[in-house]
Amino acid sequence: MASIVNGFILILSITSILTNNGASSQDLPSVFEYYTNGGIESGLVAESDGFKLNGRNITILSGSIHYFRVHPVYWRDRLQKLRALGFNTVQIYFPWNLHEPRRDVYDFGDGDNDMSAFLDFKKFIQIAQEEDLLVNARPGPYICAEWEFGGLPSWLLRDPDLKVRTANDAYLDRVEKYFNQLYPILAELQFTNGGPIISFQIENEYGAVGANTGSAGQEYLTFIYNLMKLNGLNNSLIYTSDGADNVRGSLDGVLRTINFQNNPEDQLNKLKELQPNLPLWVMEYWSGWYDAWFGSHSGANTNCTFNFIISQESLATGIKFVRRMLAVTRSERIRNEAIRERVGVRGVHEITEEAIFRWYGHVMKMEKDRIPNIMMEMKSARETKKAMGVADSIKYHDYNAPLTEAGDYTAKYNATRELAAKYNPVQLKVPDLPAQSIKKAYPTTAVSEQLTFDQLLELVPEEDRVTSDDVIAMELLDINDGNGQSYGFVVYRKTNLDIPENSTLTIEGKVHDVGILLLDNVRQTEPLTDREQTRGFGYWETSDSQFSLENEAVTGTLDIFVENWGRVNYGSYIDLFTQQKKGLWEGSVLLNGNTITGWEIIALQFNSTWVKSLSGWGDVSTTGSANPTLYRATLDISETPCDTFINMSAWGKGNVFINGFNIGRYFSGGPTHSLYIPAPLLVQGTNEVLVFEMYTAAPEIVFSDVPLLG
Repeated sequence: MASIVNGFILILSITSILTNNGASSQDLPSVFEYYTNGGIESGLVAESDGFKLNGRNITILSGSIHYFRVHPVYWRDRLQKLRALGFNTVQIYFPWNLHEPRRDVYDFGDGDNDMSAFLDFKKFIQIAQEEDLLVNARPGPYICAEWEFGGLPSWLLRDPDLKVRTANDAYLDRVEKYFNQLYPILAELQFTNGGPIISFQIENEYGAVGANTGSAGQEYLTFIYNLMKLNGLNNSLIYTSDGADNVRGSLDGVLRTINFQNNPEDQLNKLKELQPNLPLWVMEYWSGWYDAWFGSHSGANTNCTFNFIISQESLATGIKFVRRMLAVTRSERIRNEAIRERVGVRGVHEITEEAIFRWYGHVMKMEKDRIPNIMMEMKSARETKKAMGVADSIKYHDYNAPLTEAGDYTAKYNATRELAAKYNPVQLKVPDLPAQSIKKAYPTTAVSEQLTFDQLLELVPEEDRVTSDDVIAMELLDINDGNGQSYGFVVYRKTNLDIPENSTLTIEGKVHDVGILLLDNVRQTEPLTDREQTRGFGYWETSDSQFSLENEAVTGTLDIFVENWGRVNYGSYIDLFTQQKKGLWEGSVLLNGNTITGWEIIALQFNSTWVKSLSGWGDVSTTGSANPTLYRATLDISETPCDTFINMSAWGKGNVFINGFNIGRYFSGGPTHSLYIPAPLLVQGTNEVLVFEMYTAAPEIVFSDVPLLG
């Protein structure tokens, strides 16, 4: 128990508010004043007696904030709160799938995509420097981060010969093209060039897969290292990060860092054995954990653990053990699905998932012969097609971090700040605490209009419709300039189908991930309300599932509506990790044993531009429709908008759009039943609130000034 406390501190140890002699923090130099005094001659280096920045000793205390999960209007606020915590560094991931949403189309904040406004990382890094924070960059290409496909773009899955995260020629070609765009921007922002970046990570936790990739894995890591050097990342510390037992994730001559949650002394001793003449750096200390659908909120246990961790006796032991050889990074595990951050401690701020389907969920881990599912791991029934489970983590990214998703302070934040002030050996200026944002529970508003399932499909443009003899994965659809469909829903429609009385429908293989069956616009399958249902027809757990229609003989339209729950973000086996296509693709659809052919496949992507263009709304006579339906309400705000939460506890499952922007996914399975709405998404005047409900709708939209975490 004491070791847990020690390690946690090590990671949470931060900066001080008072010097040991009681001098005011405001009389002290800032981080950049201290480390650039006399000019910049060198960057961050790891020496036998500790880390040095520009020749001066430094204890790195960092928290992770995902710029792509925080509204850009709030970037400065969150960075200010990180610095006020006493930390001197912000840790940053870079999601490839956002920065190259389509092959050879790059978006660094200047694109016209739904997330473009969130992607100007150069501005984020510049703000960090303005707020007196150094930067630790983790460019990937794989980032994990509890993020869709670990940050990899789904269009990679279109190439049947491509394998990710290894020395595969097709994959390396795409990595090189991407990094040749990304690295030069980061090179300009290095500390030795007058910027704040002091370090770069090679890949991410590669030791978890290194044992299964052999020499190809080492070749892959070397390839990334060489790309760094070719692109000018020459004056910053380069490192890898892994668990203590994953020894194959690094390269000779490259600093190893460590990630863990428990038993810090054991973990650090293992790292010291691997590199006895180098200082210790805890890259990720997980200060909390994520939630999963149908589960309970994980925050309570974390609070108890944290309260114990900060015992003074344990802290003293921990500090003595690592002294200044421990650089704490990742105090971020704050957010939920959209934002999982860590702080040197893995989790400083809970970032909001403002949005796209990719943020809604993810599968945390995929192992050989096992696939992760909602709150469980199940044996795969198909040896040859056991690629994946489904994204089971929820949208709300509350990791029980020092800051909440809405940027509010917590008891953990206050305790962390005290520890930073007490144990950081270099006393520097720490700013005052910024004010918290105002939260408001806006008046309840009635659902007034709707678009039915058929009406929605009629509004899907021709370029998002494909005809195919057999069903195919959404990634393989010939849409989006040959990049396929990445997120959202896909509808497999067969018209004029002769269906004999009491027919049986069979889906070969598995559904990826959740399917709803409709016959002549009448739902046949039951709403998802219990996790036991996921072992039945239309879910990712069951292969070759069958459904008895119990119908009269009819010639009609058969629709199979499939929801993508997210791609696995972590897995030890490259072959399985690469098999992550969504929709229906493992086999055909059979009616009474006969293959159904001649499908129309409709990509229901809910891009912001399309959502804003929707028309033809009809009155809501009843909100009890069993079919997927899009509902509309309006919220009038007479004053400057405030942060708020939307309470979805009376609804079934679906997505919420605020003024065309997808703020996330909700589900009655819980534990969370609310979504955070940052004030910048709202306008003074009339706001449009759309809810795409898959199962059971409610007659009104309810707002709250606090989250419902379960």
